[in-house]
Amino acid sequence: MTTPLYRQAFVHAWQLARRQKFLWIFGLFAAFLGQLGIVEILTKIGLATSDVSNYLVNIGFSAAPAVAREAGVAASTETRLLFFWLLATLLTLGIGLVFAAVVSQGALIHATAQSVRGKRAVNISSAWHASVGHFWRLLALNVIKKGLIIFLAVMVSAAAFTVLGDASIGNNLFFLLTFVVAGAVGLVLSFLVIYAAGYVVVEEYPLLPAIGAAWKLLVGHWLVSIEVGLLIILSNIILALATLLGFAVFFFPAMLVWFVAIVTGSQALLAAGFVFAIIFFTAYLLWLGAMFTVFTTSVWTYLFMKMHKHGIPSRLVHWLSYKPA
Repeated sequence: MTTPLYRQAFVHAWQLARRQKFLWIFGLFAAFLGQLGIVEILTKIGLATSDVSNYLVNIGFSAAPAVAREAGVAASTETRLLFFWLLATLLTLGIGLVFAAVVSQGALIHATAQSVRGKRAVNISSAWHASVGHFWRLLALNVIKKGLIIFLAVMVSAAAFTVLGDASIGNNLFFLLTFVVAGAVGLVLSFLVIYAAGYVVVEEYPLLPAIGAAWKLLVGHWLVSIEVGLLIILSNIILALATLLGFAVFFFPAMLVWFVAIVTGSQALLAAGFVFAIIFFTAYLLWLGAMFTVFTTSVWTYLFMKMHKHGIPSRLVHWLSYKPA
């Protein structure tokens, strides 16, 4: 198969994200689960390495005694009721957000599958209801992913702490080995979750058969998976540049307003310029994140369907084996 499927996948994903604007809502909620792919894995492990003290110490256990003491302070019945009402409200909102995020992720996968199968008009209602039917399986995949990411990050953090305590050659080698193993396991995990979600939503597989099929697909396309993952990383660089551009666009006018406010001595104008810049830039970031989530989910789903149905040869192997006539 000589068709440039990578290019097709990225073009298809961009067109889907640009034309199907209703998918932006799904992308906004699905973004809370993180990206499909290797970026989230690398980010979490990198943060664990660069800020080990915060990752372990500030996980919340160190603050638990103080919180317990504060909670034990005598309070009126009204105060306690208000506290539990706020706690119940936050818990309800959290559960609702998790539900919306998981279903939105599945809806994006289903919507992409519709478009790959040749449907020009994506049926949003069908995608949503299909994803609701797969909610528990998708939730289980995301829980497994998040749990293993936390475990890998803590493992790397613990190895980094040994280096901070004793920067011997042995400890440095142990940290390096831990980091490499965690990164490799994280890569395998990220690809497995992508393909398992595809089997769950697109092919209607139960959870365990979906994971098993995802493993077989990954073994047959491990180099393709890495190549696509690297292309997604390049897309993240473009996303970062777009974020910087948006910062310049929204805060440069605000700086002019601040300059006028300083000259005129108007505190209200100074505050207004700052508030409007923050509001518009935040809205821009939410839109950008929603668009990018739709895009990356569509790329992976498109390639999953091609891998599953036809198989995809590695472009690197193709280039290395190319022999000019």
